[in-house]
Parts: sequence; structure tokens; C-alpha cells
Amino acid sequence: MRLLGIDFGSKYIGLALSDPLKSLARPFKTIPSNDKLLEEIKKICQEEEVEKIILGLPKSMDGSLGPQGEKTLKFKKELEDFLAIPIELEDERLTSKLASNLLKDEKKKIKES
Repeated sequence: MRLLGIDFGSKYIGLALSDPLKSLARPFKTIPSNDKLLEEIKKICQEEEVEKIILGLPKSMDGSLGPQGEKTLKFKKELEDFLAIPIELEDERLTSKLASNLLKDEKKKIKES
């Protein structure tokens, strides 16, 4: 069984899939945000044996939800009504900054070696 990470966007949805041990996740695919979205996610969940979905929730630094956060919550409700899979929200604050810092650290290690 695997975890499916979803980065919800207005035009496209980014998906990441864990390994069966749920220790690593990798980018899986990007799909259009259209009227076939729920069916596509359901198909992926069945084919990849997904047991839980992790949905990124964009928040402002003060913890409030902006327009995209509200859209994400609406999307979560649609997913819950369509799928029989638990959905967990993950606070996305600073995740891009963290990823950027990790990449910088790796580049620095490579240059130093």
C-alpha cells in the first residue's frame, strides 16, 4: 500500500507517490485540473494501491487561508465524497523554502568534495 501526495492547483495537479514501505516519495505525474480529475485520481489510487492521500494545504505565514487554500478545502470535500480513502491535510508553509535550502546544501557538498 502506498501514499499519494497531491499538490492542488487551479490548472494542474501535481502527484507524488510513496514506495510500498512509505519511506520515500517521488514525483509521479501532473494531471490537468478538469472534469475528469476525480476519475483520474480514483484510477491511480486503484492501480497503485493507495491507502491514504496527503493533500497539501497552502496557508499564509499567519496560518490563515487565502483563496487557494479555500479551493483546496473544497477539493478535499469533493475527494472525500468521491473516494473511500482517508485524506490528510499537510501544511505547505515554507516547504518550497525548505526544498530550496536542501538543494543548495547538496550543491555545496558536491562542490566541496
